[in-house]
Amino acid sequence: MKIRPTIFLDIDGVLNTPRTPGFQTQSGKIEPTLVNNLNLVAGAFENGINIVISSHWRVWHSLDSISYMLYRAGLSNKAFIIGKTADDYDTANHQVDDYDGDPMSRPTPFIVKAKTRGDEIRDWLLDHPDFNADGHWAIVDDNDWMNKNQHHRFVKTDPMVGLTPANAGQLIMILIKSANCE
Repeated sequence: MKIRPTIFLDIDGVLNTPRTPGFQTQSGKIEPTLVNNLNLVAGAFENGINIVISSHWRVWHSLDSISYMLYRAGLSNKAFIIGKTADDYDTANHQVDDYDGDPMSRPTPFIVKAKTRGDEIRDWLLDHPDFNADGHWAIVDDNDWMNKNQHHRFVKTDPMVGLTPANAGQLIMILIKSANCE
């Protein structure tokens, strides 16, 4: 059985933008038009895609809650949310960092990043060898905090625009290339 390709998905700056109500807060929303662009990726593969949530949203919301919000915003039934990267945050330390340099308006949890996003993705792949066996994965995020060896699998979105059809095409090409090269 061929494993579906896997996308590591950020949400803020990918499926929403600063124009989206509640952007970068616990009450953030997801833009259906941007979800439609993710659906282009799911539709490009006969068996669809797997999604692993790598967004900070995994700290604020349960996986079931994120799944509900994504499907309610129109996520295709060919996109399967299979997990999330680890919550490697130190919530005891009360410094706040949202990683974009702007002041935060978000309430708790106060978070300090213990690992980079790239490290969290690497760890998820090591913990789930069946999903890494064929190397059929890609990352989409609005920040470029990936490890050097992940850059060829990474699509960076413009956080002011979110996921575009062109970004979706880049993801598709990465997934096709990774399937043919591994």
